[in-house]
Amino acid sequence: KIIKLILLKYENNLIFDQELEYLKTTLSQKNKIEKLLVLSTKKFKGYDYLNSIFNKELISYLKKIINKKPDSFFSKIILPYIEVSPSSENKLNDDLILKIKEIKINLDNRDIENAFKIMKNINDYENIFKLSSNEIIKYLDFKNELIRLKWCGI
Repeated sequence: KIIKLILLKYENNLIFDQELEYLKTTLSQKNKIEKLLVLSTKKFKGYDYLNSIFNKELISYLKKIINKKPDSFFSKIILPYIEVSPSSENKLNDDLILKIKEIKINLDNRDIENAFKIMKNINDYENIFKLSSNEIIKYLDFKNELIRLKWCGI
């Protein structure tokens, strides 16, 4: 139960120092928690932040796709003031748009693991979604370490 509580607090960007301290005192082998302590210093900023930053990176990426001529009137005057996003009303045929839509659905449902699996299938995702992928990696590393502790009999 303590592991579930720690993960819940981590997911919501809440302080869980007391829970970690309790976990540390209950362990017979203190070295099993060291990696978790290090990972806990890399705060996950929460689902809302992740969704927000993903949306900003997505809009920027879609504008780059649309912006074939960076010196055009459209690119300089109009494009900076419009918001671009995949539409749910139109039929989607493009594989990239389908992946982006699936990532967005998974993030909205707080299914970060599946969102990241799909994101990794996009070419150059590390640069396109740099901030959101870094946030996801922080979350997954912490969660996986907690799960490892759980399977160690804690």
